[in-house]
Amino acid sequence: VDTNFDGYVDRIIAADTGGNIWRINVDYTDATTNPNNSTSSWTIDKVASLGATSGQNARKFLGTPDVVVASTSGIPVPYDSILIGSGDREQPFDESIINRFYMIKDEHLLTYRYTTALTESDLFDPTDNLIQQGDDDEKVAATTDMNNADGWYITLGAGEKVDGPATTLSGATFFGTNTPFDGDNSCVGNLGTAKAYAISYLSGGAVI
Repeated sequence: VDTNFDGYVDRIIAADTGGNIWRINVDYTDATTNPNNSTSSWTIDKVASLGATSGQNARKFLGTPDVVVASTSGIPVPYDSILIGSGDREQPFDESIINRFYMIKDEHLLTYRYTTALTESDLFDPTDNLIQQGDDDEKVAATTDMNNADGWYITLGAGEKVDGPATTLSGATFFGTNTPFDGDNSCVGNLGTAKAYAISYLSGGAVI
């Protein structure tokens, strides 16, 4: 990702099958004068830890993250949005893991370092969509909580898994999921239920 728009990559955002999100800081701001910028100046931080080694929170990221680079216009503390959903495609019929779709606010400043990885306790849960569908008091409270959090997550249905990377276009983030068929008739082939989502990358709310 080129977050300062100078034509050179300065960050690499990656996710792993342990439910973690990483940021490799690749400072190429002086690439025009120092094209052989040494990798010894690179740093790596764990941005978020969102999985577990066992149990219902043993989420995996098998798709690549999408990153929406911040605009600094009129934003006191701009942040880049990291968007990714969990789901183990190697276990398509599993219904024990609670999968989610996440947006992580990544500090826009190139000099910012993560001493402690973010966890779900640092994020807002907009699954019930109170910002759009709540009463006036609920909308105000949910919006305040959203703004004060370091991102958000939407909880998917039982057995539902994000089955690929997300793509953001014109403020809407698109991603697909699959839910396995929960039937007893083994003689009938069924690939489950496929869904396509379009949500606001800023709030997780509906855009259609």
